[in-house]
Amino acid sequence: IPMGVPFFTIKALVEAHNIVVFSSNYELYGDISNRMMQAIATLAPNIEIYSIDECFTDLSQIPANQLNGLAHAIRNRVQQWVGIPTCVGLAPTQTLAKFCNHLAKKHPSLNGVANWNDWNSHQQQRALASQPATAIWGIGRNIARQLSQLNIHTALDFSQAEPAHIRRHFGTTLA
Repeated sequence: IPMGVPFFTIKALVEAHNIVVFSSNYELYGDISNRMMQAIATLAPNIEIYSIDECFTDLSQIPANQLNGLAHAIRNRVQQWVGIPTCVGLAPTQTLAKFCNHLAKKHPSLNGVANWNDWNSHQQQRALASQPATAIWGIGRNIARQLSQLNIHTALDFSQAEPAHIRRHFGTTLA
């Protein structure tokens, strides 16, 4: 069941499979989030909390050959201190970092860490081609449907689209 699905749309599924449903506990989620961010902050400088379960940090001062070790240390610390699994995406932009995080979650062979800069151009293009445009931060189903009318289906298609063309159809933010 995907996250955020309204209960009424899966009610029959819940009843058919005797699924147990619990109400939200936002106080607990907030506490877990705070502990997770504190654990990350012990290893990563100047974290920027983006949401209850996401943050960014500028690692540009960390030597490139130490980034993967740091990413695995962050994952291990969150698991040890908070008890929840997490993944890390490393990239030169926040959008690519979120994309790498998505890949790290999706592909067990990455062991929870995806580093954009570890890949050559061909591997980067293959990663982008392997994912729908909706894997890009800010592209939801509605925008993806409109992009598809412009023959933009994958993250690679989007990355190769002319920014002026995207701006004309969707505005500056998406471009």
